[in-house]
Amino acid sequence: KRSVKGSSSGLFAPMDFLQRRIFDDFIVICEGPTDCAAALGMGFLSIGLPSSGACIAEAALACEDCYALVIRDPDAAGKRSSERLAEALSETALGYCVVTPPKKMDLREWSQQRGCRAAIAEFGKMVAQ
Repeated sequence: KRSVKGSSSGLFAPMDFLQRRIFDDFIVICEGPTDCAAALGMGFLSIGLPSSGACIAEAALACEDCYALVIRDPDAAGKRSSERLAEALSETALGYCVVTPPKKMDLREWSQQRGCRAAIAEFGKMVAQ
């Protein structure tokens, strides 16, 4: 859960993000490297914000002409960040949806629960219709 010392903030994304965004139905946007890793581990193309409210414009640009599923953290900062991100996505994405995991969990915690992957896939299908 570390970045290169002295580097500037940026999005967390898999190395093949640019190639995969052409083929995947939607992109999961979440907060932090562990949530991003959890989404990737479930098989979803994902990008992670470095912190709440950071790199909003970069995330919106990464989702240009794509569908996006924002899985926000359940705290007040996550709510504010997702509202700003939704506003930015309205200008770049083909469509988007904001989801809050149940029981005040973040995506990493939610990913350990039965049915999480199916729920995310269903939300993704809804946004990409």
